[in-house]
Amino acid sequence: MNSTAKLTTVQQAAEESKRRSAELENRLRESNGEAERAKAERGRLESELGGQLKAAKAAVEKAEAACREEAQRSKRFEAEWAGLQKQNDELNGSWRWAQQAVESPGGVAKI
Repeated sequence: MNSTAKLTTVQQAAEESKRRSAELENRLRESNGEAERAKAERGRLESELGGQLKAAKAAVEKAEAACREEAQRSKRFEAEWAGLQKQNDELNGSWRWAQQAVESPGGVAKI
């Protein structure tokens, strides 16, 4: 192979190397751009999900507070119901006593 052919071969190899280098640089820039977009998207999603998580926690706390209030309210109603049942039992007892007194031969005079 003569020197001109060698020179041509070296020049072709250099051109091919430059072309591949430029192609790789372009691919690297594209990859970096995609990575930056993905990073930005991830940040946006993390922020959005963080907001949703915060809202969900607030909703849970509100629901738990409402549940505690309802439990207290239920206890008050149960206590009130027990008091009313006791009053009912006392009134029924008084009524029975009065009825027996009216019905008994030596009891209270009938009106």
